[in-house]
Amino acid sequence: MIASKFLQIIGFDVICNEIILSIQGAQPVRIHSGCNFFKNLHNFLFFFVSFPSNKKRMFKYIFICLFLLSIFQIFRISSFAICLKYLPQYWIILHSYSSYLFFYPCALIMWYHFSSKTNVINQKS
Repeated sequence: MIASKFLQIIGFDVICNEIILSIQGAQPVRIHSGCNFFKNLHNFLFFFVSFPSNKKRMFKYIFICLFLLSIFQIFRISSFAICLKYLPQYWIILHSYSSYLFFYPCALIMWYHFSSKTNVINQKS
């Protein structure tokens, strides 16, 4: 529903119900509940849990990562509808590699920021 609102805001005439999203005149996108970043959430969050850090900082980054991945899921679903409207011949490619375009860059940037800052856990010199 949020992806349909986003597409409407940027000027598309959208048809939407619970699991179907379509731009007027294009093939619909069927949104599967298992086809999102939650399916592979352990891949994104395991780094934060396994990297030495204090719990407050770890949970802060986990929350930020979940929020950003949710936002990118909206962009991902919207890009599917736009692809089916204007570039349907590339649907298979976009769908197959969309995780690499949307989720992995976000997670890698978060991991970089998490690991690059000074991270002291009661270390005594």
